[in-house]
Amino acid sequence: MKRSAALLIIVLAFLLSAGCGGGFKKIRNPKYPDSSLVYGHFDISDAPGPLTYVDIRQIRPVQKKIRGWINGTYITKEAHYFNNTVRPGSYVLSAFGTIKSGFGGTSIYSYPLPNYGEEAIAFRATDKPKLIFLGSYKYVKGEKGKWFTPSTFDIRRVKKPTEKEVLADLLLLAKGTKWEQLIMDRIKELK
Repeated sequence: MKRSAALLIIVLAFLLSAGCGGGFKKIRNPKYPDSSLVYGHFDISDAPGPLTYVDIRQIRPVQKKIRGWINGTYITKEAHYFNNTVRPGSYVLSAFGTIKSGFGGTSIYSYPLPNYGEEAIAFRATDKPKLIFLGSYKYVKGEKGKWFTPSTFDIRRVKKPTEKEVLADLLLLAKGTKWEQLIMDRIKELK
C-alpha cells in the first residue's frame, strides 16, 4: 500500500512539473528558430474532469507523437492549450482528455480524434515561425457505453472563445518572449 501511494505521488509530481495541469508560469522561448506556436481551446465541462492533455501527432515528414506532458503542449486554467515546439511539417490534433485522481485510484479519459479526412483537425507548420489557431471546440457527451463498449462523444466547433480571446490570455504568459510581439501583432489584425 505504501509503495502504490509513493508511486502516485511521484507520478503527480512529474505531471505537475512537466506542465500538465498548469504547472508553468509562462510560455518559454522555443528551442528551435523555426518553431511555431499552436493554440486553441477545448471546453470539456461535460466530461468527467478538466482538460488535462492534448495530443498533437506529426504525420509528415516523420511520424512522431508529441504528448502533452512530454514535449510541451500545455493547458491553461481557462482550458486553452498551446505548444511552441511545433517544427515544420504536417500535423493533426489526435486526442484530448483528462486524468482524474481520487481515493479509488487514477482514471484516464482519452478522447481520440480522426487523424485523416474532413473531420481531422489538421494543420501545417512552415519554416517561418508563426501563430496557428486550431479553433475552439466543445466536448459533447454521447451514449454511455456498456460492458467492454466505450461511451460515445462528439466535438463541435464553437464561436467562443474567439482567437482574440485565447491570444489575450496567452499574451499574459508570453511576456518577455519572442512570442509576445507576434501575439500582439495578431491581436491587432483581429480587431
